[in-house]
Amino acid sequence: MKKEKSKQIGKKCNEQGFTIIEALIGIAIFSIALLAIATLTISSINGNATARRVTESSAWASDRIERLMAVDYEDLESSPAPVREGGYTISWDVTDNTPMANVKTVRVTVLNAQSRPRDITFEYYKAITY
Repeated sequence: MKKEKSKQIGKKCNEQGFTIIEALIGIAIFSIALLAIATLTISSINGNATARRVTESSAWASDRIERLMAVDYEDLESSPAPVREGGYTISWDVTDNTPMANVKTVRVTVLNAQSRPRDITFEYYKAITY
């Protein structure tokens, strides 16, 4: 046993831990990775918010189309002024005899007035039913 202890004492130990430079380089690499993840997260949040607004606009347009399609052919008219609902501006335009006789084209446009305005336009056709 005494021989083993004397061998260990005589050995030079190269494991002294990390130097301050190594630690700083590790922290720098970790910081860069965190910044990349933060940028990706912010981009993802903005993309999700835009997608939510487009989905809401489409839902408002679909709702308005359903209401207009329930109106009789003769009573179907363009909007006198844009309607504001839920933070969106909805307008519709009705054109007679387009694309053919006895057919009305109904174009509903929803404008999202929030941070980045985007128009959603749906176009439907209503024919005379006899």
